[in-house]
Amino acid sequence: MRNRKISGSSAFAVTKGTILRIGMIICSLLGALTIGFTIVNQQHTQAASDNPITQKTSKQPWGEAFDGAGHLWIAEPDCDVSPVCSSPPASGVIGEYDATTLNKIMDFMAPANVNPTFVASDAQGAIWFTDPSHGLIGQLLPDKGTWTLYPLANSTPYDLVFDEHGEIWYTDFQKGAVGLFDPATKKFLGSVKTPTPSIVYGITRGPDGTIWVAENNTNFIASFTPTATTEGLTLHEHAVLTNQQHLITTDKAGNVWFSTGFTGQIGELPVGSSTALTYCVSNATSADPHISGIAVDSTGNVWFTDSLNALIGTLNPKTYANDCQVPNSSAGVTTIAVGAGTHPHDGLIIDTADNVYFTQQFNNSVTRIPPTLVVTPPATTLPPGPVAKTWYFAEGRVGAGFREFITIGNPSPSSKCTVDIIYLRENGSPVPVQVNIGAASRWTEEVGPDLKTAINGPGISVATIVTNDPTSPCPGITAERPMYFNWHGDMSGSDVVGATHTAGNFYFADIPNGNGYTSFVTILNPPGGQAATVTTTYYAGGNKLGQQTLVVEPGMRGTIYPAQANLPAHSSAVVTSTQPVVVERPAYFMNVNGGFAGMITGASSVIGSQSLQHEWFLAEGYAGQNSSGGRTQENLILANVDPNNMPANVTINLEYIDGSKHPFQVTVAPNSQVIWNVNQQGNSPPSNEVSADITSTGAGIVVMRQMYFSYAHTIAESTLHATGGTEATGQIGSFSSYTFAEGYSAGGFNEWLTLQNPTNAAETITITMINSLGTVRTMAVTVGHNSRSTFDVTAYVRANMAIVGNTKSYEVSMTVQSTSGALFVAERPMYFNTTGSSFPVQGGTDAFGYSGN
Repeated sequence: MRNRKISGSSAFAVTKGTILRIGMIICSLLGALTIGFTIVNQQHTQAASDNPITQKTSKQPWGEAFDGAGHLWIAEPDCDVSPVCSSPPASGVIGEYDATTLNKIMDFMAPANVNPTFVASDAQGAIWFTDPSHGLIGQLLPDKGTWTLYPLANSTPYDLVFDEHGEIWYTDFQKGAVGLFDPATKKFLGSVKTPTPSIVYGITRGPDGTIWVAENNTNFIASFTPTATTEGLTLHEHAVLTNQQHLITTDKAGNVWFSTGFTGQIGELPVGSSTALTYCVSNATSADPHISGIAVDSTGNVWFTDSLNALIGTLNPKTYANDCQVPNSSAGVTTIAVGAGTHPHDGLIIDTADNVYFTQQFNNSVTRIPPTLVVTPPATTLPPGPVAKTWYFAEGRVGAGFREFITIGNPSPSSKCTVDIIYLRENGSPVPVQVNIGAASRWTEEVGPDLKTAINGPGISVATIVTNDPTSPCPGITAERPMYFNWHGDMSGSDVVGATHTAGNFYFADIPNGNGYTSFVTILNPPGGQAATVTTTYYAGGNKLGQQTLVVEPGMRGTIYPAQANLPAHSSAVVTSTQPVVVERPAYFMNVNGGFAGMITGASSVIGSQSLQHEWFLAEGYAGQNSSGGRTQENLILANVDPNNMPANVTINLEYIDGSKHPFQVTVAPNSQVIWNVNQQGNSPPSNEVSADITSTGAGIVVMRQMYFSYAHTIAESTLHATGGTEATGQIGSFSSYTFAEGYSAGGFNEWLTLQNPTNAAETITITMINSLGTVRTMAVTVGHNSRSTFDVTAYVRANMAIVGNTKSYEVSMTVQSTSGALFVAERPMYFNTTGSSFPVQGGTDAFGYSGN
């Protein structure tokens, strides 16, 4: 429903005062304190994953550091350090984690009221940290479990870095200075203020040994060559175009990069240059950003966090304009939504293998993104994606509790589209409607008003043809048909991508019947032809069960009722027609046995396959339980209705997110179907998320995937629950580009994109999203070989495209394509629950993208 009310909004706000709150709690800590440690938590190590890993921390995580033994160390204060704790906190911790798996090794509990904020590891394995709330630098010796504290009166030590001689240089937030501490003598050796009075925040050491600092409230960054003492040391200031420098780093070439807080920019001072550059990454985040953490990988991509918008992103300097006065498309910036309110802030580092680690302060967690899934911006402009001139939908109904929509995507960046919609009824003449769709835009047409019936008005069964008007200059469109309904108490929904060709033969792997199931066979016979005699033949258990025949006049919609054919609970079907038609099979189910998911009510619809094949792909798939408590039962249905009456020798290759492929052998007898339980048969899976590549020798087959679910997913601290089921006929072949017309991400809806890479090489997949307001966003993700990847569309749309209260901003079509032309499979599952709205429904839908074939 397109005026669906938002429940569980993802809106999140943190005021600038929260970030810049300045207060001082200076404790009189005289002398050095040596205190034992407490083991808070310890976990066993598990196998590494090629997917993002998130681990909970005990406190609010800030700075991170690697040691030389493969461990990640995180400073975790027990407060929001902004720049100091506003009230006396409990003790923080320094957490030790396995850098590969992110499994926590142990937490080292800090002394009373001490709150480590930034952290660094020295060559001997000692962990050094700052505590700005108490004006001290501290040392943790992990092997002994001892803490030593070195207080410094009237100072606010913040970020810290070692010089090449092992001495510690730190920023002094309160004094606007850089200080020096000698770990060998355990003495402070003075500090040096910046020439222009400032707040000094981040600090880093470049590859040539030069140390750079970020001045937070001036138009400068500063540098110096470290010396053994601060006496006579001068900081050299370099003019930049921003005045809120936050954290600072360098790349391997020596270029200096810095985040700029509320200005929403990233700054660069190229090596050897006196002219600074600025990149306005807020164009790709929001009008109210806070660019916090910053790090550069080995390829030159600059990673950053936007704490207020809960994003982590990358900037590709090679493809992005560096002049903030020049409008740009932000094509060189991509972002990943972390989850509203999580506040990814100052903890962002990258290891030598380009694994990215970032902390989420208010979510008490740390995440690792491995290089196989590193998000990178596309290097070239890609075509707008596959389209077609004509689309057919055999199913449809409005009134009598039904709401139907036709969603249309125009991926062309330059051409508007005039689109003709023709509704074919079971009785009466066709009803035409025309709509105009802007370039790079999405359109949603509600069918009920076009046919002059309300939700609770007279019921009208309808088929639909959507055509690019011959006078329209656009190359074509993409179209889908979502429906929502209350059908005899079954309050759910379904969706299909339209067919682009009529045919005389259609194949269905499953016609469920009885025991809570009701199926229909719906037929569209286009105008201008002849009457079509349509015959449905059913098969099960090696036998031909019977036939049903219906004559459908040209320009009409027809319906066959399998319930009248005395069928078993599950059978396959072949539909033949004397005229080219389109055939679809909607199904409704009430309180059926959903296996692992429990008793399920819902609905689904599939357009028949126009051929039998020897290979089928399924990108989506989930078998088991997720961390939010959701449960899913997945079944594969293999139907052998080959007229040659031979068995099908089938190999089911299950492909998981770790790149592993698990083959299983199944034989399907002639005129039979096999319902293969993925939860039970796919034993010892490396993940619940699974794709399938199914091949057969002997007979050609038709393949369907049924999923029953009790869905649960948490986003923005709100969990969406929904029960229902989805079905999808597998895809024939893999392709390099897909389009999706439908997509909705407001409250009550969760949308995903599942990507299957069946090849032996990693692929970079570019995702272009357009909404009904004409907003366009592009990002890309790399999917490992023989692997499955899942992208959270809802999180991305809410963070990057949505305007709260404007439903059109949540209506999104997509183009998904390989930047190299490599082959892959793209599928889009959606889940919904609108309980509390005027039209409460719940369930899920699933669709493959249109590939142009």
